Amino acid sequence: MFHDLYYNGDKLRLRTGETLSSVFTSNGGYYGLRDGSYELEMAPTSGEVFLRTSDRILKSLMKGQKPTLTNAPSPLDTLTPFISLDPTGHAEKRAGGELYLHSTPAKHTRRGIRLSRLSFQRLKSYAKLRRKHTLSLYVKIGNRAPWMDTAWGEKGTKEISGSSHNARVLEYSEDDGFPMSTDDDGHPWCGAFIGWVMRENNFSVPHISVRSADWRTYGRKISNPTYGCIGFKWRNRNRNEGHVTFIIGTNDKGDQLYGLGGNQNDEVNVMEFPTNAFDTFCIPSNYVNKHDWLPIYKDEFVKSGRQG
Repeated sequence: MFHDLYYNGDKLRLRTGETLSSVFTSNGGYYGLRDGSYELEMAPTSGEVFLRTSDRILKSLMKGQKPTLTNAPSPLDTLTPFISLDPTGHAEKRAGGELYLHSTPAKHTRRGIRLSRLSFQRLKSYAKLRRKHTLSLYVKIGNRAPWMDTAWGEKGTKEISGSSHNARVLEYSEDDGFPMSTDDDGHPWCGAFIGWVMRENNFSVPHISVRSADWRTYGRKISNPTYGCIGFKWRNRNRNEGHVTFIIGTNDKGDQLYGLGGNQNDEVNVMEFPTNAFDTFCIPSNYVNKHDWLPIYKDEFVKSGRQG
């Protein structure tokens, strides 16, 4: 597919080969810029403006509100320091997750890709000289904890109490140094789940991954959690008992973390934990998390409960 712009997490490259220095901005940690195609509307046509204005008026009237008539300025003809990034052909934007190509100051930064003021003007000149109303952008930044798609796919998997068992839960420890045999509810399996996910994605794991405390010294420690990192917390330090989970987000205050993990209330789910409960955060030694951060999590979860 033809694209005017390409972004690799460090440089924004025009189709002409010219590169523009740019930085990845999150503004609070929203995990929104994903690999794929985006459209930048540089100069909406009069018809598009009319349709959008009409739609805005109709929605206001339906809500019993007085409509406001405003004409959005064209980034090509004004000093507007931002252009909306609209995803095409992949996941929709999440609520509250507007993304922009922008040149706003750091203290007012928007989520998306920030350019210098000069680079932003050069981009607008590129579009204006070619009389382009829209530009297409392709983002390829990778580094998005590739194991997390596998982990999310297991959400809802539950152990079975009594003499029966869930073969899937037993499979988590099948290739471990200490497999669970035929008992899925008599052994802690949070570490087995983490180990299975990482092995499925060709990352190394501790020899006995079912032993959660072994994850405390795994890979490379990081000071602040990022999306998909492994979080370890103690349950009973004297007995060397802990819990591990994949950290997927935080709340607005930053005092709670959300972990997608196994054996959380006897299943794979998202559980809420106090931020200060965690002892260690780590990632595989050979994984580069340069462009990863921690999003604000606002989806479903269970309150902190049984773990192991």
